[in-house]
Amino acid sequence: MLANHLSQDHDWASRRIARIDEHVAWLHDACLARRPSRILDLGCGPGLYLDRLVALGHRGVGIDFSPASIAYARTLPHAAACDYRLADLTVSAFETGFDLVMMLFGEINVFPPETALSILQRVRAALRPGGMVVLEVHDHDYVEASGQVAATWTRNPDGGLFSAASHILLVENAGLAEAKVAATDFWVQEEGHAEWAHYRSLTQAYGDDGYAALFSMAGFSEPVRETHVGHIADPDFFMLRACREIVAPGT
Repeated sequence: MLANHLSQDHDWASRRIARIDEHVAWLHDACLARRPSRILDLGCGPGLYLDRLVALGHRGVGIDFSPASIAYARTLPHAAACDYRLADLTVSAFETGFDLVMMLFGEINVFPPETALSILQRVRAALRPGGMVVLEVHDHDYVEASGQVAATWTRNPDGGLFSAASHILLVENAGLAEAKVAATDFWVQEEGHAEWAHYRSLTQAYGDDGYAALFSMAGFSEPVRETHVGHIADPDFFMLRACREIVAPGT
C-alpha cells in the first residue's frame, strides 16, 4: 500500500504530487488565510499533505492505522513539527485546540453514517471555537455508478496492491440501493495456494441534504461546497468546509 501511496503513475491511494500541491495551496490560502495554524489530519497516510503544510509554517498531528505509512511520514523533512500517530481514528480521542481538521480523498465515505457522525462530533470537540473542518467527499452519482461496474479479473505475475507474490485478483461490485452503499469485493489467490483471501470495501453515498444533515447533527455550520480546488475539477470528489458552531445543538 505504501508503494501505491508514493507512486506517481496513478492516484489510487494518494494523489500525485502536483495535485497534492494544488490542494495544499488551497488549504493554506482559502482555509487558513496563510496564518500559522494547528492542523489535525485524519487518515494522513504517509504525510504527503501535512509535511507540505508544515513547510508553510503550520504545525500538525496526523493519525493513520497503517504502520508503513506512519513510519514513512516520520522520516519526512518536516516531521519534527508533526506528531504522527498510529491509531484507529474511529475510536481515537482527539485533543483540543485545532484550527483545522481535515479528512481527504473520500475517507469519511468508507464509514457507515453512525460512525461518520461519531467522528465528526469528536472533530467538533477537537476544534477551537470557530475552527474549520474540511472533508473531501465522494459525489453521490460516483458511488452509485461504482456499484454497477462489471466484474474483472487480472493475473499479476509481479505482485500488486494485495500481495507482493504472483497472484490472481477478482474484483466484484454491487450497489445496495436502499442503504445507499456501494460494495467492492476483492478475491486474491496467490500462486501455489488453493485458498482465496477476501477483502471488502464499502462506500457510503450521501446527497447534498445528507451531507448537510451530517454536519448539522455534529454541530457545524452549513457546509460550503467547493468543486474547483486548483486547476482541475475532479468529477468524483468535492470539498465541504464548515466552521464549528460556538453553541452546541440543543443548547
